[in-house]
Amino acid sequence: MRNVTDDAVNRVLAGRGDVAEARRVSQWLATAEGQVYLSARMDEDFAAMDEHLDGGVAVPHEKMLHGIEKRITHMRLRKKAIRGAALLLPVAACLAFLFYINMRVDLWGTSMYQDVYVAKGEHLQVVFQDGTRAYLYPNSRLSYPSGFTLKERKVYLQGEGYFVVAKNPHRPFVVDLGRASVRVTGTSFLVRAYAEQRHILVSLDEGKVQLLSGKQAYDLQPGEDMLFDKSTNTYTINRHHGESALIRWQERSFGFNNTPLTEVLRTLNLNYGTHFVVNDTAAYHYQYTFSVKKKPLEEILKMMEIISPVSFVRGDTVKVQMTYN
Repeated sequence: MRNVTDDAVNRVLAGRGDVAEARRVSQWLATAEGQVYLSARMDEDFAAMDEHLDGGVAVPHEKMLHGIEKRITHMRLRKKAIRGAALLLPVAACLAFLFYINMRVDLWGTSMYQDVYVAKGEHLQVVFQDGTRAYLYPNSRLSYPSGFTLKERKVYLQGEGYFVVAKNPHRPFVVDLGRASVRVTGTSFLVRAYAEQRHILVSLDEGKVQLLSGKQAYDLQPGEDMLFDKSTNTYTINRHHGESALIRWQERSFGFNNTPLTEVLRTLNLNYGTHFVVNDTAAYHYQYTFSVKKKPLEEILKMMEIISPVSFVRGDTVKVQMTYN
């Protein structure tokens, strides 16, 4: 049963059809019905051409007549050759279609991966060919192919990134973290997975997420944070509150809630590229709760000196010490 129209065939053969139309036409031309159609169409075209050339046309000169007859013979031989090649046309159409699709989708998985590194103190946005966006945080490295395969869309992350994934239930989006991976089909989520840190954080805003580790799969629902321990394969889940991680990325903001000094200094190092040295281990006993939005580092250090008995000696390396009265 024919499932394409003459107009569709004309558009595809002329190179004007879209991807879906080219797929339908190439698949149909590869069938017995399609080959019969193609042969009949070529017969009609050549019959019309022969009628025009062989009809009652007054020829003013014998030499011209000989030339026309020679041309007719040549065209009839060409007709036979083309009819013989018609059997190969459906295959050629399919191959042409595959190469056309491969320009947009990596059918054979041969794309080279590209690396993007975000230095400390910097933020970067990456847009993939499927419309997915990755918002990368400082000291993060992302590897991605120039074209995703038909099976899946996979990238590799070391560091922290917020992903807004284009929906495609047939091609899951996978963020490979080395010891684990995050698998989604269309969603918005944050993942933090620095190599030197023991835990992986996954924070989900929309959609559904699976954290995969070995043969285990852990599901996450919107509004939940999962803290996964890479060494023990255990996890905790909590509800998150406040603004989206995407908004924090856009506003270059971050916050702390009863956060130990070591974690505060690590975050400041990532966002400002400043190295800290703690001279007095007593400073590690203090925890901090405050939010920051596009503030100079000097203002943050002054605020920390006010809310705790800790002082910072500025320099290329900032020294952290206790303040004793």
